[in-house]
Amino acid sequence: MKKTIKKLMAALLAVVLLCAMAVPAFAAEGASGSITIDKAINGETYTAYKIFDVVSSKVETDDSKTYVYMVANGWANFFEQNDVRGYVTVDKNGQPTWIEGKKSDTDLQAFAKLALTYASTNGITGKTATAAGNQAVINGLAAGYYVVSTTAGSLCVLNTNGSDLKIDEKNEAPTIDKKIDGSKSTNDAAIGDVVNYTVTIHAKKGATGYVLTDTMTKGLTFNPDSLTVKTGTSTLSKDTDYTVDVNSTPDTDGNTNFKVTFTDTYLNGIDGNTDIVVSYTATVNKDAVIGTTTGGNINTAQLKYGNNSTVESTTKTYSYEFDLVKTDNSKKLLTGAKFKLYDSATGTIPVKLIKDATTGNYRVAETSESGAVDEIVIDSFKAVTISGLNKKTYYLEETLAPAGYNKLTERQSVELGKEGFVADATINNSGSEGATWTEGGVQVINNTGATLPSTGGMGTTLFYVIGGGLMVAAVVLLVTKKRLENK
Repeated sequence: MKKTIKKLMAALLAVVLLCAMAVPAFAAEGASGSITIDKAINGETYTAYKIFDVVSSKVETDDSKTYVYMVANGWANFFEQNDVRGYVTVDKNGQPTWIEGKKSDTDLQAFAKLALTYASTNGITGKTATAAGNQAVINGLAAGYYVVSTTAGSLCVLNTNGSDLKIDEKNEAPTIDKKIDGSKSTNDAAIGDVVNYTVTIHAKKGATGYVLTDTMTKGLTFNPDSLTVKTGTSTLSKDTDYTVDVNSTPDTDGNTNFKVTFTDTYLNGIDGNTDIVVSYTATVNKDAVIGTTTGGNINTAQLKYGNNSTVESTTKTYSYEFDLVKTDNSKKLLTGAKFKLYDSATGTIPVKLIKDATTGNYRVAETSESGAVDEIVIDSFKAVTISGLNKKTYYLEETLAPAGYNKLTERQSVELGKEGFVADATINNSGSEGATWTEGGVQVINNTGATLPSTGGMGTTLFYVIGGGLMVAAVVLLVTKKRLENK
């Protein structure tokens, strides 16, 4: 029995297919035509798979044709699947009949996805074209009924028909925006500080294969318990809407990452532009890169979508340092001083530091890190570097002055907030007694102790005055005694 699918072309003119396009047959059996995708996404690959051959056609009106189809080579088993039979049935001769009531946009979307999945898993090849200049043209296509996929997994709609068909790509590829504290692409932080990240995925109708990978350089540590995924005020369900895979083992560059993979069930429910917001925190750790010229501590979010397309967005976190130089008023380096570092002018809790036993330098300690100290000890004739600081003003309080020198009575400020850094100190004969400071770093000057009155001063004068007085008194006493004896 010969069955046909009447006016199928007209039924498909307004069809929107999720991650694919169901394209009607070409006008004449045996003809060779093309499919042009207008408004295509540059660089994306479009592939046409023929699922039905056209064996005959008949012009019914000026605008409509009736076609007789046969299952194309390699697709027979596809139409044996129960899910597929819910949309189209195939008789023993290989001729299809579309199920009445299953021609809506949603139904055709679902059918197209089933077909593309089958093609992918069964090694069926199609004809491809890569978009350039917002257009892709797939040539050399025999008459038939086609499903067209795109590596972007984005949305397309049938535009016209004939021996050469045109299709419009209706939506853009998804995009992502990664921000710190909701609005910034860069920030400043000390070791131990927690950084708040958000990645907004601007999802599109037709979303497929969404996998968000967030990669952190070695100076950042992901906090897994902080991860949330939302659309608007609604929180998505882990293991139902998405899964999370945390890779905390550093690669050869020290990078770690985590992946958020969205389920097909969730993605299939996206029927319009949707913002998916992934929020989490990371802590700046002891391996933080210092300074602005080193590239900072980078966090990159990459979204894979469709078959193999990607978009990404990056943030950077900067940490800072300064050189502390202890000198007298002639720029000669001194030893034996001790300091505490505070992050405010009136702070009572000093910044916790870790001393490098090899270099004698200090860095900000991680929270609860063992071996942290409160004081900076100047025990050599060289500059001492304090690193892992935020971009702000810190305060040095001298707790012990070098022997023979006066201790500072006030805290000395160290401004990292203006330029974001303090130039490295230049020291002549660094490490040797007699080393001198030239420029750079933070110079802290000690003066020698105050002098008490000495010989020739007021103390001696008083001695002379008192001594002279006693001598006069003795002479008077002696004269008086002699007079009394002579009476």
